Formats: sequence, C-alpha cells, structure tokens
Amino acid sequence: MANRGWQCCLLSAVCCALAGAAHAQIPHLIRYQGQAVDANGVPLEGPYNITFRLYDAEAAGIVIWQETHNAVPISKGHFSVLLGSVTSLDTMNWDQLRWLSIQLNT
Repeated sequence: MANRGWQCCLLSAVCCALAGAAHAQIPHLIRYQGQAVDANGVPLEGPYNITFRLYDAEAAGIVIWQETHNAVPISKGHFSVLLGSVTSLDTMNWDQLRWLSIQLNT
C-alpha cells in the first residue's frame, strides 16, 4: 500500500506541473458569438466585415483595442469569431472594466 501512495503523489506532482505548463501556452483569444439583424429585426445573411473595439469607458471612452474580421459568414443572423486572432489581446489590462462595440461594414 505504501508504494501506491507514492505513485499517487508522483502522479499529482506531474499533473500539477503539466497544468502549469499548459496554462502558460493558452492563447489570449475570446470566442464571440453574436446575432446580427437589420433595423426591422430581420436576421442578416452573407459575408460582412465586422469591426470590434474595446473602450476604457462606457460613454466618451478611448479606443484601447480594435480589430476587423473581413467577410465573416453570417447565417440566419448568427456569427462567431475569435477576438484577438487579428490583433493580439496579450497586452490588454483586464484589471479594469472594458466596453465592447461592434460595427458591421460601414
């Protein structure tokens, strides 16, 4: 039985070491899924250029990050993108509140 306890401790140590290594390699991406409709509430269809911006304040804020995804497929109004895949989010300070804006085409 003593041998089994040693194996469990070793396995725990290896798992903790691997978890720490894996955590350091995780990319800083945010999956964003949204629904886009026109002024009448009709779901959009087709490819759209979508620009995402993060601001430092809810009103009259300064843009602190921005990226545009070109020709994003929208089907029945639904779309999905990975924020940070065009413009890195690695330097973003997440200790403060951020506000997101989304712009389709122009």
